[in-house]
Amino acid sequence: MAKVLAFRGFGAMPLDTFIKGLITGSSLMAGTFIAKRLVMKFDANAFRYMLDGLMLVSGLAMLWNAFAT
Repeated sequence: MAKVLAFRGFGAMPLDTFIKGLITGSSLMAGTFIAKRLVMKFDANAFRYMLDGLMLVSGLAMLWNAFAT
């Protein structure tokens, strides 16, 4: 909180940036709590397949982005 007040005092952190950061951080925290309950129900193989699928989609997205620009 001290850093926020210091940056705000020097004009380095506008109020809209602070609010956007607060919204982003709270959304990430809520998503983590909700996803934890879902993931804890998976068995080890299902979790492994889910991670493999996420890695595949992430890799394809990065390749798409690299070749699209």
